[in-house]
Amino acid sequence: MGAAIGWGGAQLEDNIYEVSGNYPMNECYQATFDDPKNQAFWSVTVYNKQGFMFNDVANINSKLAEKNADGTYTLSFGCGEDAPNNLDIKNDSGVFNVAFRHYIPSQKVRDGFRILPLIKAVN
Repeated sequence: MGAAIGWGGAQLEDNIYEVSGNYPMNECYQATFDDPKNQAFWSVTVYNKQGFMFNDVANINSKLAEKNADGTYTLSFGCGEDAPNNLDIKNDSGVFNVAFRHYIPSQKVRDGFRILPLIKAVN
């Protein structure tokens, strides 16, 4: 997993990575968050239990994600094509995990703002 998330060499002012545990893929998950205002961008990638990407569209970033009307972002995981910024989570391992990367992170992120705790199962 270390190679997958880009471990090694980077300083906190360059990159900050958030890595989740495994989520069961039998639910829909979402996170809504304020723009972290990184100086470069953010990206999110989903992986299977073994730490591998399992399809060609297993990621999204701040350049491609659509903002909500209020300026926040909602990321969806396994919620269907109509869900905002949805990433497919179906894979043979039965679970998925998430890596959220901040590139040239804002002071807000360097001070501890994190996205992964906001990921919740939704009905």
